[in-house]
Amino acid sequence: MPSSHTAVFVSLTTIIGLVEGFDTPLFFITAFVTAVFVRDAVGIRWELGQHGKVLNHIMTTLPEESQKKFPEKLQERLGHTPKEATVGFIIGTVLTVLFFLLLQNI
Repeated sequence: MPSSHTAVFVSLTTIIGLVEGFDTPLFFITAFVTAVFVRDAVGIRWELGQHGKVLNHIMTTLPEESQKKFPEKLQERLGHTPKEATVGFIIGTVLTVLFFLLLQNI
């Protein structure tokens, strides 16, 4: 907590918007990549973690000789919750704007 990857991508998008402009193609490209990345971190990877939980439970019901054929345990915590991504989004935006304004005054 929070999603540091989300914070970095949002920070990159914010700084490009502040420096190059929020109406430039570069800003829209980085905003799109950030949206895809956050969607992956929150949705797809989280779902994979849920699958890991189910498969780990199923593994415990197999006979011992069958359990030895598979990995010991799958990871159950792969993605981020929406709350973690939101906090990363806020931190990435706020810190980038603060540092940008601070460096503008130096």
